[in-house]
Amino acid sequence: MAFTYDGPTTDLWKVRFLIGDTTESIGIFTDAEVQYALTTAGDVEGAVVILLKMLKSMHAHRGDAARVAGIDEAIDAHVTASMPEVQVTFPGHLPMDAGFDPSDP
Repeated sequence: MAFTYDGPTTDLWKVRFLIGDTTESIGIFTDAEVQYALTTAGDVEGAVVILLKMLKSMHAHRGDAARVAGIDEAIDAHVTASMPEVQVTFPGHLPMDAGFDPSDP
């Protein structure tokens, strides 16, 4: 996994700095992923939003509402337009779970 964090003169460094992905041993994104976000967005701020949306989606799939809310705050700091809402819901009880009610769809 290529990971570059070499100084504030590159857009790659700026994106990593703004999303807190600054330590190679616990890196979140590869250079290729950050570069793709930069190419797609066209600028540093847009790349930050793309990468934060990706993190938000990952945590939403895991049902981690607290992290989704935290990432929403970080995204709001980088954009003025409203972001689409992502609702994190927990699945209903399964038949083997305590509290399962077969009459509740």
